[in-house]
Amino acid sequence: MKKILCVGIMGVLIMMGSFLLAGCSNNGGGNGPLELSPETTLAIRQDFFEQVVNDEFISFEYVQIKRNFGTFNNYIVVEFHPVLPLGGVVLPVDIGGITFGCVNTVSHIVAWNDGNIHNIIDAFDKDILSVSDVQKIHQIIEGA
Repeated sequence: MKKILCVGIMGVLIMMGSFLLAGCSNNGGGNGPLELSPETTLAIRQDFFEQVVNDEFISFEYVQIKRNFGTFNNYIVVEFHPVLPLGGVVLPVDIGGITFGCVNTVSHIVAWNDGNIHNIIDAFDKDILSVSDVQKIHQIIEGA
């Protein structure tokens, strides 16, 4: 009995360790996000701050992830709380035939993988995200 219990506990520890190493407990396909590890969250925030915000007047503390859409094609897709003012511009944006209601929303959705960060339009154009992936993200935003 002790041997079975020990093997079971080791199995659980191995599974937990693999989730920590992955950094994100969702392993792909955009099947739904689970929580990001603190280390992964910090890395994504830092890359967004350095590569996208890059503004001496905006503090790193303001760069916060609003929503995690999941992992698509090995990229974690997240939305940041708006930190880049666009002067009240509210224009619809079409990505792969899917219309997003506001350019400000789209500018804060990024696909991230180990330091590589792309806004959603760029990620679609570079085939990181498929039409199906963009549609899933849009459905989450719209609350469907």
